[in-house]
Amino acid sequence: HVLGVMHWLPLVAMLLLLDAHPRVHFSPALSPPKHPPLLLMLELGFLADDVKDEESHMMDANPSAHGGDKETYRNLLLGLSDSDGHIPSVRRKRQAVHSTQGIARSVCEAESRWVTNKKTAVDFLSNTVTILQEIQTQTGPLKQHFYETKCRKPDPNSKGEVQAVEGAGCLGVDKKHWMSRCETKQSYVRALASDENKRIGWRWIRIDSSCVCVLLTRGTYNTKKFERGREREGRRYS
Repeated sequence: HVLGVMHWLPLVAMLLLLDAHPRVHFSPALSPPKHPPLLLMLELGFLADDVKDEESHMMDANPSAHGGDKETYRNLLLGLSDSDGHIPSVRRKRQAVHSTQGIARSVCEAESRWVTNKKTAVDFLSNTVTILQEIQTQTGPLKQHFYETKCRKPDPNSKGEVQAVEGAGCLGVDKKHWMSRCETKQSYVRALASDENKRIGWRWIRIDSSCVCVLLTRGTYNTKKFERGREREGRRYS
């Protein structure tokens, strides 16, 4: 029934439905957008001072005119840090403006990317569903792309104590009084999927959406709880 609805649903109404969440993108193209969702960039403050300027950059058909700025915003949202070699010009600008107040730094390192080949997901009823690879419409098939954010994985070659990555302690936390761990959290988005009975419909599914710092006061119970969590992360990345 869902696919039948898609056929008679007016194009404008259908597009409004498909663009309901910034982390979900529907496109006839096989490749995802070159940029992260604009709304997420606004929420993170990357465009707070120059929203109009950046919108004009993204709509500019000449890639050579503002290529540096486009690469800067892409790197920022994809989780590339200063240690990755290239220091974005926008980041240098913001550091200069706020140099008297210090430089803002995340307590956990996150990485984001467009997921173009998501096969399965867990819905709000904790059932595993299959993501439709194509949505058939009157104007042609559409692909479902998901913009996911998660904690950066620890480097298997790193030596010594690591911080700010998945399963490790957070930066800037007083270890005498607090235990901390970086964890990937999920949120719900709408996607067209089929269940185990091959029934197709729009479902709320979970995708990775953030990397947060979990804090617990030191104590026997909390210490054992954190140790179990670290053991699970160790098995996950071993």
